[in-house]
Amino acid sequence: MDLTIMALIFLFTFAVSTLFSVRMLAITHGRRVIAMLLAFGESVLFIYSLGQVVDDLGQWQNLAAYCLGNATGSVAGITLDARLLPAYVRMSIVAVQDGYLIATKLRGQGFGVTEFRGAGGKEDVMMLHCIVRRQEVPRAQAVIQEVNPQAFITVEEVLEVERGWFRRAEWRRR
Repeated sequence: MDLTIMALIFLFTFAVSTLFSVRMLAITHGRRVIAMLLAFGESVLFIYSLGQVVDDLGQWQNLAAYCLGNATGSVAGITLDARLLPAYVRMSIVAVQDGYLIATKLRGQGFGVTEFRGAGGKEDVMMLHCIVRRQEVPRAQAVIQEVNPQAFITVEEVLEVERGWFRRAEWRRR
């Protein structure tokens, strides 16, 4: 049993899984060159680590290192994705009833809200747009659900924000 090979298999597989997550973000945001470079590095590491496992299938420790690297790399990739995703999202709310009340409550909680009137399939609706920090989405959703549990809510990434009204961050002392 060669601990150095096992460690390399683990580290390389960990890196492959983590880089995969970052590469998917680069692809979805149109960063072709970054995605290409990540794919190249990912491929080199993948071929080496998989080659070491396949080279001697009798070494179950190498297979275990590969599997553990893949599992922990996936968790690291998810964590990294959350940090790299855009800080702001757009919440779109469609409400048949209580649209004005939802907007008032959201504003009372410090969120900026833009209101639109719209025509739904059967009746008029109120459409609300609200740009919020990603970590504040659950709080805004709770306000909306409290007023109107039937409100239709979508959350979309916002790549860039210029001007507008934003809630000041509330810092808690720990």
